[in-house]
Formats: sequence, C-alpha cells, structure tokens
Amino acid sequence: MEISNLSDSDLLGRTKALVREESKMTQNVLEYLRVIELRRLYAKRGYSSLFEFCMKELGYSESSAQRRISAMRIIKNIPEAKVKLQSGEVNLSTLSQLQSFIRKEEASKSRRLNTEQKLELLSVIENKSQRECQKEFVKLSPEVAKQKENLRPVSEKLSELRVVTSNELVKKLEELRNLLSHKNKTNTLAELLEIIFDLALDKLVPKGTSAAEVKLKQGGERELSQPIIHNQVQGQHQGQHQDQYQDQYQDQYHDQYQYQDQGQDQGQDQGQDQYQYQDQSQDQHQGQSQKSPLVQKPSRYISVRLKREVYQRDEGKCQYTDPLTKRKCESRHKLQYEHIIPVALNGEATLKNLTLYCAVHNQLAAVNIFGAKKMNKHILGPGQAK
Repeated sequence: MEISNLSDSDLLGRTKALVREESKMTQNVLEYLRVIELRRLYAKRGYSSLFEFCMKELGYSESSAQRRISAMRIIKNIPEAKVKLQSGEVNLSTLSQLQSFIRKEEASKSRRLNTEQKLELLSVIENKSQRECQKEFVKLSPEVAKQKENLRPVSEKLSELRVVTSNELVKKLEELRNLLSHKNKTNTLAELLEIIFDLALDKLVPKGTSAAEVKLKQGGERELSQPIIHNQVQGQHQGQHQDQYQDQYQDQYHDQYQYQDQGQDQGQDQGQDQYQYQDQSQDQHQGQSQKSPLVQKPSRYISVRLKREVYQRDEGKCQYTDPLTKRKCESRHKLQYEHIIPVALNGEATLKNLTLYCAVHNQLAAVNIFGAKKMNKHILGPGQAK
C-alpha cells in the first residue's frame, strides 16, 4: 500500500516503528565502529583517523561522523550510556556533547575523571535538549563549556576562524602588533597569525627555504621586523648553528605528541622506535652478560640534512599504502620519521630505510612487526592492555 493511502493512525504507527528500527541500526553501527577502532581497521585501509574513515569510506558528513564516534567512545568508557541511549533518555547529539565536555574538562585539569564523576555527568544530560545540556555544562565549568572553535568558509579564498583565547594570548598578540607597527599599517589579526605561522613553519618544516623568505623573495608587501628574526639566533652564527637548533626544535615537537590518548580523540602517537628502545633498555638491565660487547646497535640519530631529504622525497605526506586497496594515506598530521626496519632490528638511519608515516600508521607498523599484545602495553598503558 502506498504511503499516501495510509490512514493517519497507520501512518503514525509505521513512522514510530521505523524510528525504533533506525535507533537499533544506529546502536549497531556504534558497536561496529568500536570493533573497527579496536582492530585499527581504518588505519589498515589507509586512513589516518576513524573520523576520516567515517567520512570518506562510509559517506557520513563531518557532523554525523563526529557524533557517532563520540557516542561510541562515551559508551565504551561508560557502558551505562548504552542503556540510556536505548531507552531514549539520551541521544547521539547529547552524548557527543558530553564526550566533548569530558575531554576539555580533563585537559583543563590535567587529570582523568573517574567513573563516578562521568556517571554523574551522564545523569545531568538525561532527557535534555542540546541547548539545555550546554546550560548545565556552563554551570559546572563556565570556562571549559564556553571553549568552542569554529572554522567555516566565507568565500572561495577566505575562511572565518573563531576561537576563545586566554587574556595572556591576547597580550602577546598586542605585543607583536606593536613590534610590527613600524612595518605594517594595518596589522590585522589575520596578518599577525600569518606571520606567526610563517615563523613556526620555518622551524618545523625541514626545507631549505623558509616560508617567510619565499614571501619576501616573491615581492610580498609584508616584511618581518629585524628584532623578531634576530632574537631567534641571538649570540649565534646562523649558518653554523641553524641545523642543530632546528633539529632540537623538531625533536621537542615530535616528543610532545608521543603520549596522547587516542581514546580521548587525541591519538596514541608513540612511534615503534620509542617502544623498542624501552624494551631493549629493559632487556639490557636484566642481564649485561647476555649482550656481546662487540655488537653495536645502529645509531638512532637522524641528521637534519637526512630529515630534509626524506621530507622532500615524500612530499611531507604519510607514505602508508593499504596493501589491499592500494589507497595511500597522504596525511600531513603528526608526521613521524619511520624506520622501515626498526632500530631494534638493526635498522639504520638511511634514506632508503626512512619514510614519513603519520602517528597512526607509525603505531600500526609497530603492531604489525612486534604484535598487538606486546605493543598494547605501551599504547594503552598499564592495566589496559588485553
């Protein structure tokens, strides 16, 4: 029977039945996503994140993908949330809000919320709309709840960036605006941000020519003031020490992301070389007599020049390729210098043995070589590996 021929009562009854079926299907999707994440199947298929996998492989929009991933992770951490989702006391949107609030709250306090605290927050959002949930979160933690970033395109060449910042950062922007006031007439925030990003890229991107130098060579109107440039190498001869300074800066940046928690949307970024170094050190402490004094492990050091060669050859992209679909990751996020043959297996730091991997595929490579059981001790932390 066509929908148009249904009576009002039949139309309403069938619609409710479809909604219940849709809800069950959504809950099944969340369970499937949990197992996909557990198996790192998204990484095997050449994606740098579960979020990217959901959009490009499953066809979800950004917001739909984020809601499902957030709901899946909150259910994984709080099983009671699944029961409330089934009963309709919460929905994907409010669970996603809760997951975001918990993540920001933990980041602001630099500690994890315990199960009791999470359950209390879960009870706060029961039978509430998104607007009502937001009001509750503002009551609990005004500064955290109001943290919201937004990036949206406003034209073909322009985008609008909206962020909430600390007063300390505002003071720094004003100080930078004053330092550049004799060179630039406008000094808009967009111009200041571009200058800051150019300077950061000069240090983080292992290229021979800096982003700022390229702009100046191209005849750009903006010119960096001398004090900002010279303060970075004050008391040094730039040609003699720049490589050493850049290498140290990159190593600090690399190490900063080694111990993030993927379960909280930050990614687990410990590279396989770091894991193997720990295991190797433990083995050495257990018995020096087992190690031959004539055997010398390859150096872990990678020179700045070699980093540049690897980065330029790989075009600043993750080189992981799915052996099944041949899809290449090509992510530029949290790139790491990957030893194809690990240092723990006598792999050397050569152009042939080095490649660029994103953190997710660096981790996947370690799991593939050394096994999930061994690697999960480092990835998940004590007491969480299975």
